Amino acid sequence: MKQQFGKAILEKRFGDLKKNNKKIVKDSITEYSGADKLSEILTITDKKIYNSKELVEEVDSDKVLALEFINKLRMDLSIPPRVPHENLTKDQYKKIELIVFNEWKRINNSFIFERNLEIWRQFWLTCERSEVIVQIVDSRNPKFFLNKDISKMYPNKKHIILSNKSDLTTRRDNSLIHQIHYYSATNEKNILDFIFELDCGVIGFIGYPNVGKSSTVNVIVQDKRVRVSQTPGKTKHIQTIKLSNSKTLIDCPGLVFPKHSKTDLLLHGILNVDTILDLKTSLYEIIKFIGIYKLTKHYNLPLFENDNRFPLEINFINNMADYKQWSTTTCLKNIVKDLCAGSIQYEKIEEVLNIKNSYRWIDQ
Repeated sequence: MKQQFGKAILEKRFGDLKKNNKKIVKDSITEYSGADKLSEILTITDKKIYNSKELVEEVDSDKVLALEFINKLRMDLSIPPRVPHENLTKDQYKKIELIVFNEWKRINNSFIFERNLEIWRQFWLTCERSEVIVQIVDSRNPKFFLNKDISKMYPNKKHIILSNKSDLTTRRDNSLIHQIHYYSATNEKNILDFIFELDCGVIGFIGYPNVGKSSTVNVIVQDKRVRVSQTPGKTKHIQTIKLSNSKTLIDCPGLVFPKHSKTDLLLHGILNVDTILDLKTSLYEIIKFIGIYKLTKHYNLPLFENDNRFPLEINFINNMADYKQWSTTTCLKNIVKDLCAGSIQYEKIEEVLNIKNSYRWIDQ
């Protein structure tokens, strides 16, 4: 049994030598489990080639070249660096690209993020082909969804922010948003007019899963071209849509960047709460993020006695579980789902004021 397990791990790391053609996995992968997780750990932590003092075996020229790229490229961004392809053969490039990507994954391994290189290739292509890069963010907490590293990686592109889901914020906070946005649109026609008035041929759409990117694309093309779902990450492949003879839209699959904790990703609808096994570990953060008063009011819960032997959050969730006849996990799942659907409102508008005015804002 141990021998079979060991063989499986080796095959996952180095491939089956008898099989030369490996199927390309194009699905989004933000977190591994079981043998896949162990395989990835073994792969990204085996970095002796990056420290010449610890070399115990001869390294090949491709690995040495990969080290040179790692030292030159921006490994500190929340986006994996794009390896230049000049003067490299196809096989060399694939090998070096993977080594550099694995090192970037190792650096960011404490975060949850997109771990499939194929998805990142689609991101690179979208940005490289686009004259204008549009980041779609959630109006309830724009700063959380905005990735400034994109403009750092592509400084010669024009960058625009489309603030979506403004209907899920309060009227008071919406007014705050409009005060700081460079451009504001409140209906479909204005968004269409803005897109078609852009002086460019190719527009790229970038964003986290479940920020409403697919819905926005459908508004622009006035067609159900892109499937829309409450499940994060429905768009799995890059899509090129011809808007007119002179204008093209490129829709990139939603990406999770290595910037946030698992709980933060849950609370912002980026991770699917139904797939999380250890939800109870996020109990305190979930309740504190929304607030006990707001939760009690939303679920019409009765007053409860705060047993000082336990934290307030524990007393609250026990009261909710007893009153609703739900398990603790079911309570937490319903809270997260109601929050993401907008029936529980939250806003983080004040954080937007710290964002530099280097973008043009669209409020859908």
